[in-house]
Amino acid sequence: MQLGHQVILVNGARRSALYDLYRRRLVRIPEALASRIASNGGIDLSAAALQSAVVQDLLTRRFIGNFGALADKGRLQFEMASQAPLLPILHTLTLESQGTWASQKEWVAAGVASGVRFVTVFAPSSEHASIHASLQEISASEGHIFCGFELSSETATTWTQTSIYDANGEAFATRHRLTGDRAFPTKFRVDEQHYSLLRQASELTGHLFVDASLEARPHPLETTISFGSILSHDPFTMVRSEGYKTVVDNRKDLREKCRVCELRLACVHPFADRINPDDIASAPAGCRYDPEALATQTHLFE
Repeated sequence: MQLGHQVILVNGARRSALYDLYRRRLVRIPEALASRIASNGGIDLSAAALQSAVVQDLLTRRFIGNFGALADKGRLQFEMASQAPLLPILHTLTLESQGTWASQKEWVAAGVASGVRFVTVFAPSSEHASIHASLQEISASEGHIFCGFELSSETATTWTQTSIYDANGEAFATRHRLTGDRAFPTKFRVDEQHYSLLRQASELTGHLFVDASLEARPHPLETTISFGSILSHDPFTMVRSEGYKTVVDNRKDLREKCRVCELRLACVHPFADRINPDDIASAPAGCRYDPEALATQTHLFE
């Protein structure tokens, strides 16, 4: 078996992992096998040797993105170590609107005019018609870069369903949050875009969240870091700030616990859910996996 450019080796404290970005699969392997792959440059490794040494196979779900269609056309060949992020500095806005859309509309329009591609708004259903019309108007005035938007009558932290619209305002899909055992596939994502963003920046590069008080933060769960009121700063002023740079520089390669975990570049535990709210680099609060343990902990992946 030959490991091509689309297969990445990621080393951890006790185990390593092979990331197949084309097939969107991840396999944990022992250190001995990882050393053998590294010494061979990742080529001419027999399938039997790999199969006999595999610790656990983690299947990942396929999720919305242009890279999916691209990958389906053929085997992608690229060197991920030098791959640049595929998305602009700011591409997604998420807002909670409790009667505050009139104040948020101009801020969103400024973001879309500067390259924001997608907007999600959580608001009472009585506001949806007005918000829908506003986003259609913004899309029509700013051109084709804007891809679409989502609307939900729930909150950004408790939502179970959103309606997705294209740039023309036409509904084309409904997004459902997975719950219980079905939620597991969202914990790991393996694809070229996700890898690139995590390897070079944070897991939330390109995103701003605005709560109903008009305060902008990097994530709906974030309680410590704020970029100020949207009444005072436009979106691109915020993402050029030192505060936003701190978030972007907080990649999992540098975070406590994450930096020695072989799963770090496929893990989507957000930095906002952390053990120490005052330390952005502290370990994820919701992660049960111990990369330092000798046990394989396979029960966590069943």
